[in-house]
Amino acid sequence: MYQAIKTYCESGGSAGLFLMDMPTGFGKTYSVLRYIFDACQLEENRERRYFFITPLKKNLPIQELRAHFEQAGKLSQFEEKFLFIDSNSESVLTHFTEALAREIPLPITKTEEFQRFRQEVQFLQTQRLKRPNDPALRQMAKGIETSFRERTEPAFRRMLTGILARRFAGVRERLEAVRTDPDWKWVGVLYPAVFTQERQILFLSMDKFLARNATLV
Repeated sequence: MYQAIKTYCESGGSAGLFLMDMPTGFGKTYSVLRYIFDACQLEENRERRYFFITPLKKNLPIQELRAHFEQAGKLSQFEEKFLFIDSNSESVLTHFTEALAREIPLPITKTEEFQRFRQEVQFLQTQRLKRPNDPALRQMAKGIETSFRERTEPAFRRMLTGILARRFAGVRERLEAVRTDPDWKWVGVLYPAVFTQERQILFLSMDKFLARNATLV
């Protein structure tokens, strides 16, 4: 199975589509992950990128891939090469903390976009922890989540994108600021997708694969 995957992936696209229709438990996922790990070790594949896509993001075998690197003593390489691309709204709900908020420069935290963003993030994070039984509260949370996904988070992200574009001349300069500038490193924590073009192994859902991946830079 591993050899079949390897042969197909290294055919340069000349083999067309490849369907491996085998029952659960035959090692398809293990073989694919092993191939990804092996392939990204080779210098000739340095510019190649590997996408692992599933209909449901909960089925993405992130820990299984991590184990391949860990067992080889190359965990730091996993952190350098791998990126899970989630939706922007889910990403900020996962990564936003009050400690992170304290790293954000005052001119940004004073904006209406940030104030609304922070308020809705904190509410939604609390509701997810409490999982309320009250139908009315659940309905209200659902409405706020829709508003956050469709309006509040995109408005905050557009503001950040505009500030970065005005302050730094190009993509390389913006990425360098997010990597190293204390005023901007928080952006990479809140929106890991900012590093999309720098990572070699990308895991994402089919919905995210078909949608626009806004990286802020």
